[in-house]
Amino acid sequence: MDVGLSADPVESFRMFQSRVLEIYDQLTTEFGMRPIDATAEIPVQQKVVRTMVQEILRDYDLKRANGKNGVTSQPR
Repeated sequence: MDVGLSADPVESFRMFQSRVLEIYDQLTTEFGMRPIDATAEIPVQQKVVRTMVQEILRDYDLKRANGKNGVTSQPR
């Protein structure tokens, strides 16, 4: 899809890609996301993502165990 950023379709695509990358960078900062190397082999990427998720869940489990996860239970 050409969004018409340039008369040259290749340049238009490059400009579009640059804009997308800028937005991803903003989202990474805003939401605390961590980028991974998408050029790595799939098993390597999976290992990296699994490690990241385990870290997040470990912190969550600690908070949950201490009753600090922000969830309140309501009687039924």
